[in-house]
Amino acid sequence: MSTYDDLPAPRWYFPLLAGILVLLAVGGYLLYGQEQERQIKQISNQLQAVSDQKAQQIAEWRNERIADGQVLADSTSFIAAVDSFLRSKSTTSDSMRQVRERMLSVMTHYQYQDAIILDNDGVARFTISGRQGVWRENIFVAIEVAHHASRAVMSDFHLEPDSGMVNADIIVPLVLREGGNQQRVGTLLLQINPKIFLNPTLNNWPIPSKSAETVLVRRHEDQVIFLNELRDQPVRALSFSLPANRLESPMVMAVFGESSGFVEGLDHRQKPVFASIKPLADTPWFLVAMMSRDEALASWHSSARLIIALIVGMLILVAAFFFFIYQSRGLRRYRNLLAIEAARRAEQARFQIAFHASPLPASIARASDGCFIDVNENYLRDFGWTRNELIGKTSLEIHLWPDAQTRQLFIDALRRHGRIINYETRMQDCRENVHHVEISAAMIEIDSSPHVLAFIHDVTERRQAMAELSQYRRRLEAMVEERTCELAVAKEQAERASRAKSSFLANMSHEIRTPLNAVIGLTHMMRREITDQRQQDRLERVNDSAHHLLGVINDILDISKIEAEKLNLEETNFTTRQVIDETLHMVAFKARDKGLKLLAELPPDLPPALHGDPTRLQQVLLNFLSNAIKFTDHGHVCLRASVIATEGDAILLRFEVEDTGIGVAPEVRPRLFQPFEQAEESTNRRYGGTGLGLAICSQLARLMGGETGLISTPGSGSIFWMTARMKAATVLPPDQARLAGMDAEAEIRRTRQGARLLVVEDEPINQEVALDLLQSLGLEVDLAENGEQAVHLARDRAYDLILMDMQMPVMDGIEATRRILAFPERSTTCIVAMTANAFADDRAACLDAGMKDHLGKPVEPAALHAALLRWLPARADAALPVAPLVTLRASPLETPAGDRSSLQMAQLARLDDLDLRAGLASLRGNTQKYLGLLEKYLERHGHAASDIRQALADNDLALARRLAHTLKGVSATLGMNTTQQAAAELERAIRSEETPEMRQALTDSLEIVLLKQITALQGILVGPDIPADHPVAGIVPEDIHPLLTRLLPLLSHDDISSSELAQQNKAQLQAFLGTEYPAFSRNLESFDFPSALTQIKAAMAGNPALEALLDE
Repeated sequence: MSTYDDLPAPRWYFPLLAGILVLLAVGGYLLYGQEQERQIKQISNQLQAVSDQKAQQIAEWRNERIADGQVLADSTSFIAAVDSFLRSKSTTSDSMRQVRERMLSVMTHYQYQDAIILDNDGVARFTISGRQGVWRENIFVAIEVAHHASRAVMSDFHLEPDSGMVNADIIVPLVLREGGNQQRVGTLLLQINPKIFLNPTLNNWPIPSKSAETVLVRRHEDQVIFLNELRDQPVRALSFSLPANRLESPMVMAVFGESSGFVEGLDHRQKPVFASIKPLADTPWFLVAMMSRDEALASWHSSARLIIALIVGMLILVAAFFFFIYQSRGLRRYRNLLAIEAARRAEQARFQIAFHASPLPASIARASDGCFIDVNENYLRDFGWTRNELIGKTSLEIHLWPDAQTRQLFIDALRRHGRIINYETRMQDCRENVHHVEISAAMIEIDSSPHVLAFIHDVTERRQAMAELSQYRRRLEAMVEERTCELAVAKEQAERASRAKSSFLANMSHEIRTPLNAVIGLTHMMRREITDQRQQDRLERVNDSAHHLLGVINDILDISKIEAEKLNLEETNFTTRQVIDETLHMVAFKARDKGLKLLAELPPDLPPALHGDPTRLQQVLLNFLSNAIKFTDHGHVCLRASVIATEGDAILLRFEVEDTGIGVAPEVRPRLFQPFEQAEESTNRRYGGTGLGLAICSQLARLMGGETGLISTPGSGSIFWMTARMKAATVLPPDQARLAGMDAEAEIRRTRQGARLLVVEDEPINQEVALDLLQSLGLEVDLAENGEQAVHLARDRAYDLILMDMQMPVMDGIEATRRILAFPERSTTCIVAMTANAFADDRAACLDAGMKDHLGKPVEPAALHAALLRWLPARADAALPVAPLVTLRASPLETPAGDRSSLQMAQLARLDDLDLRAGLASLRGNTQKYLGLLEKYLERHGHAASDIRQALADNDLALARRLAHTLKGVSATLGMNTTQQAAAELERAIRSEETPEMRQALTDSLEIVLLKQITALQGILVGPDIPADHPVAGIVPEDIHPLLTRLLPLLSHDDISSSELAQQNKAQLQAFLGTEYPAFSRNLESFDFPSALTQIKAAMAGNPALEALLDE
């Protein structure tokens, strides 16, 4: 066993030591240099401060001396005294005394050495010291400069020739100025001794120093001359100089090198110094403040020695510390060696114990020759050998391996990896039985020689179990594969069935919707043309049956889409009350037919506009209301709406429909919202239905984020409810009330008449229906039987709108649409699909091809009209449509006297049992048509009560019930509420097989109501009976004469235009014909023009003015 401390020194030991020593040395060197720089910086600041101070002092001293001279130069009295003195040439005159006193005063106060007055010839006429001698030649040059400048100047320092003293002169020009004249009097020289102020100033040093001094130098030819005395040259001012080639000298640097500031060099004694150079302004002088380098860095040398001592000490300390660590590790190493040896022996003892106690056969063999040196008891037991038979022999000698190759593979793997875990191989025991084993082996050191330690695990039984398990697994995989194939086949069959279902639904939708389109379209046209009420009733039943079949188809398609998760909700803004009102209007006639009250309860907080799918919401509400009316025989049906929760613009709404019908049993409720489920089988037989409606409602509510449910009590009624999550609309949808309140057909004729359309349809009946519907609206229509014809027609001619079928021979509608829009001049053509393919995929394919909209067959006329209004551009000259207004109770003053129909409408509005608004609403406010229907009502249903009574007497209950049902529906349409309720009660009694007495009583009540109503209507619509030979009241022959002049020839020639003329002048003809007008109108509608002509001639008989027309 070994530890980390066995090594005498780790690998990082000496590099770390060397690194620390280098860091200490580098740090010391940097500190040494930094301290030197700091000291030099300090000396530089000190020298510069001294030089700046002394330069300022010298400059101030020089300026003061020049100012002294300038004061004398500006003194007129002094100059006059000097002038008087020089003129008198006497030494005892008053002017002489005055001059002497003034000069003595100046010398006393300002410490001048001497004062000399020179005349204009340069002769000294006066001196304080009485000095006589030769003057310097350059003094006269300075004198002339001063006079020329007219101000005092200071000369440079110079040696006096006779005395050898150093002086400087203040040269004062004496000029007498009188008026504008100037008179040169002479010159005053004030001699300055530099020893008095200048030398003490230069020699004075602010701090004690042995080597510091300040010198004043200037250039003299190619020499640097010293102007003051030096420390070691006390009497050599102006006589000591340095040559210009001494460039290392700070003085030479100042004079010739034009240096300034801090410099380092050699002084005049060739000793290193630090210096600060300062040139003096307005002079050739340079001030140099110097200090010996040794003295300047004396404190730094002390710090440097301290730093060096500190670094050396730290180096020694670090080395000693590492040496101590090294020695300590060496001691630990020896102690560890002893501990390792003890641990090794203990480990060997433990190894021996573990080796022999191992539950697996274990062996140890020398790696060099493969001889066994030890095995445990389990090895001897499992393989059958004795210890003596194994120890000292190799595995090949005892035939442990089946063959040498198997052993060699094991040895190679062991040598390659050094150890092996769970190496699978085969071995033989002493009886040569082969065992499947797993060997885990590793190379170990025993007495410093490599050995192989191996543990053997016999896995023969496990291999047998694994073989059996593998066999079972292969069998299971075969079964799984077989089952997977079966599932794949089943999946393919299911997908094929799904595709077949989708194809079947698509084909079924197309094949059923195509004839339904013809049925609904032709029924619409026939109802518009046929006036016979019985035929109208039958056509109504045909229309209802067709729409019922269409509803069944739509339910099947909806449930298929929901199951395939292909039903997508629309997202649009819509008016809440408009959706509810339209839904109630759709079922109102059913409620009236059964005598039920249809109620609506809407809270004030209901949002006026919502964002969601109005069509699907209306579908759910319509299903609830239709079921409620279907399963309710008396009482009421109520639609309620409420707001449950609001979060921002998200709103959770609840809609419920309450009825007083038969209710739903508790055991039926859980499955009522499942597809094809009804309360019981008898429900379908009695009430009809597919059982898909509620299932679709449940799924639609789920798609709208809500749910459905019901609350019901059998025999008392039910409440079917739904919730839906929608958003409050910030922008209301376009107002459709204006278009809804008007006749769409009339709107199209007024604003789109003459528009050109192309109908692409291959089915002849659908062609006929489409052509009749569109041409009746005043539209120009071309027909194409397939897509190829449509492409040719659209290429050659521009169409305002193209109605395109999808499935056609030769070329389908999708391809035709693409080709038409590919024409550059037809790229904006509006194309609308009109097809029986009603799936969402079909609609998406149409829109992707470039179509604008999709109309599913059978096409409802109202839907077609809405599409035409949406996509056909209105004529530029068309005025905005105005919805017809109906005045229900107009006063006589508001009704024109000559308009009989307006008068009749005003009289009808006064009848208490006639809801004129409801009657006109069903006809979109067409008063003429409403009056015509009332006349037909009088004609066909005036004797309805007696007909019902006769049918009951004949025990023909079916006929009696049909007559009551017809009367109920017609009276409800015309707004005759009292008659409708009485007829509904009678119909219910007949259907419920009430007693004859009850049926008779209800028939009597109906007869009373009907008689009262018929009498009132006849009084308004027909008027009192008028004899045939009597002129009609209110009709003057001259007024009717122009009309008859035009009408008689038309009737004589069986011209159909006579019908239009009669309709335009209906009021006059009603007044003229009286009670014969209804028969006259029927004859025109049935094209019996001769009978109509006979009626007109009969009315004209007895009136000479009108009979004259017959002769003409």
